[in-house]
Amino acid sequence: MLQTHTERHRKLIAAGGEARTAIYGDGACRLGPGSFASDTAGRLPRNVIERGHACADTLYRQRAKELGLPIHGAVQPTDIPDFFVRFLTEPDELVVDPFGGPVPTGLAAERLGRRWLVTEWMLEYLRGAAELFCESPGFDLHPALATSNRSIS
Repeated sequence: MLQTHTERHRKLIAAGGEARTAIYGDGACRLGPGSFASDTAGRLPRNVIERGHACADTLYRQRAKELGLPIHGAVQPTDIPDFFVRFLTEPDELVVDPFGGPVPTGLAAERLGRRWLVTEWMLEYLRGAAELFCESPGFDLHPALATSNRSIS
């Protein structure tokens, strides 16, 4: 999945690319005059995913609190699974997350038109996450989750 060029790269393209010659590492990366001059559809993502820790999807926490449910301790920003769902799947493909937690992968998959399946051994986490999908077409809360605001022994 290509990302948009940075402003710095756009300036490099407009300037005709690199003006220098350089060899890096074991020679696998070589720059020459005109390198990176072509205007392309985008750039490859970096090999390190940089995302903030804040998440705009706070509905899970709010609803879990209202229902008296425990809040999952490792809530991640939805844009992390969103990146991977976009990168690794096409619309209508199946996305599987065996460690569902508050179901951010399911939420990303739902928004992106993928089918999805998550598993989670704590019913309370699934019950809180179910609140994210109440407005989704075809949503139906299973009776086992409807009463799972208590600890399962």
